[in-house]
Amino acid sequence: MTKQDFIDLKITKEAICRAEIEQQIKNNCSSLTIQNGSYFLSKKDVVNILCTSYWRLNKAFHNIQRSSNPMTIDKDFKDIEGIRYYSLSGFYQLSQHLAQVLTVKERRSWCGLIEFVGKKTFKRIIGTLAR
Repeated sequence: MTKQDFIDLKITKEAICRAEIEQQIKNNCSSLTIQNGSYFLSKKDVVNILCTSYWRLNKAFHNIQRSSNPMTIDKDFKDIEGIRYYSLSGFYQLSQHLAQVLTVKERRSWCGLIEFVGKKTFKRIIGTLAR
């Protein structure tokens, strides 16, 4: 395998991963709701998009809350009718945190691409909802 073949293979894997993330977002955005001008996703949808567990998401949230840049209630997360919701900014904070701390390379990569792919995907979804 040449160096160019390796580069092409890496680009192809990343493109496939991006497409899978986009599809995962589309399949798990039914809870997307607007509150005070910000869009929020339910914890269930966040878990499904990040392909993680509730336990791991809770741990990430608690780690962020103990950091120097904690999430802000009503800005990054809120409880709506007893269900935890994360704003898109909170969702991206969680994905970036997981991209830094997860031990499996593929999972770190998935979570690292969430913000980049998510911003484009949610922009299209929100545009469709606005029509």
